[in-house]
This record gives sequence, structure tokens and C-alpha cells, in this order.
Amino acid sequence: MRYNIFLVFLLLNLIHAAKSHLDLAWAQRSIKNRSSRDVSCREGMEYEHDNICCLHCPAGTYVKKACLTVSEKGVCEPCEFDTYTEHDNGLRKCLSCSKCRIDQETTAKCTSTQNTRCKCKQGSFCLPDQACEVCKKCSRCKIDEETVKSCTDISNTVCRKRSSLGSANSVTFIVVVPLIAMLAIIVVIVYWTKSKPSKTAVTSRSLREMVKICMGDSEEVKEEWQNAHNSMIDDSSQLQPFLEQNYAERESLRKLVPLNGPPS
Repeated sequence: MRYNIFLVFLLLNLIHAAKSHLDLAWAQRSIKNRSSRDVSCREGMEYEHDNICCLHCPAGTYVKKACLTVSEKGVCEPCEFDTYTEHDNGLRKCLSCSKCRIDQETTAKCTSTQNTRCKCKQGSFCLPDQACEVCKKCSRCKIDEETVKSCTDISNTVCRKRSSLGSANSVTFIVVVPLIAMLAIIVVIVYWTKSKPSKTAVTSRSLREMVKICMGDSEEVKEEWQNAHNSMIDDSSQLQPFLEQNYAERESLRKLVPLNGPPS
């Protein structure tokens, strides 16, 4: 009987001790939660650690060991190779650098203070306000459309329908401009031809002058020849009496001289 009473008493003590322990743990948790809620660190400048505010580590580093005093900086460690932090932070480790996809090209390599910069390759794009899981191919305007804005790595091609007036203007431009150019060339050729002395004209004029000169020379020669002929006729008429007298004397002498020759 006494043994049973002892067991009951012991059981009651154990229950009371367990209840007290639970109440204490709950009270400590409440105090800690209340203290955490009461801590207010400056955003962008401090981070919370063990109910106190520590200053951020600068970009390119991370928090290796937190501070022990309010509003002080802990131990900051530089980021290792292929890791980075772009801003002041309270991170326990640096972030891993990104790798550009096969449909992208690298515009800037990763550094301790900057992540890798990538963009879609030429002919493709990704909208900046959407998750870029894969680059999309740039669109092409249709035959009856015109390009308003060309495609870039962050925007697609912008097209709009061609207006009838615009089409007419295009056709007019295509047809009229070559005609104007041809007319201008023809005018230049005609003007150049008119302004340049004609070789044929010069040649013809030269030939006429030569013929004229030659004809003039021929007339002079003919005139000189005629004068000489007339002079010869005059000389012959003057010599005629002398020649006749000389011929008569020779005939008389022949008759007087014998045929056999002069006497010995």
C-alpha cells in the first residue's frame, strides 16, 4: 500500500517538473522572438545577427564572421574565383558566376563585383520583362509590310502595313528617277557634242581650202605658162626673117661649091 502511494507521488512530481520545463522553454522562445521583432536594422546598410545589427560587407566580398557589437562590421572575405557579389551585402558566401547559353554570346566576363553579361546572338531576341529561357528568332516583315523598327537583342522586329499612297510613291520613285537620270545623261551628251568642234567640219573645211589653194596655184601656173608661150611666139616672129636669110645664103653656097669638094 505504501509502495503504491510512493509511486503516485513520484509520478506527480515528474509531471510537474516536465510542465515547468515546457513553460520555461516557451517563455525563452517568446522572449527571443520578441527581441528579434524589436531589432530594426537599416535597410541596405546593415544585416541582423543574434539580435544585433552588423554593417554590410562591400561588393566583391562576403561575411566570413559576423560582428559582435551593434553597427560594426564583421570579418569580410573577398570572393573566390568564378564567384561574385555586386552590392554591399550580409551574405555568408559569394554567388556563382553565370554561364552564357549556346544561343547567347558573352558581352562582359564575370568579375568579383559583376556577374557574366550575356545577350542573344544576332537574329534573335529576349524581352527584358520576361524570363529568357531561350532566345526567339527575329520576325521578318511581309511583302505588303514595311519595317518600322529593326530587331535587337531585347526587342523583335516591328512592322506595319504599307499604305496605297506609299506603294504608289515607291513605284513612282523607282520608275521616274531612272528616266530623269537617262534624260540628264542625254542632255549632257548633246551639249558636249554641240560645244566640241566637229572633226568632220574641220576636215571638210581644210579640204576646201586646200582645193581652193591648189586651184589658185593652178591658175597662176597656167597664167605663167601662157605668158612664157606668148613670149616664145614673139621671139619666133622676130627671128623668122633672120632664119630665112640664113637659109637662102646656105642654098646659094651649095650651088657654087662642086659636089666633089673644093679644088686642090
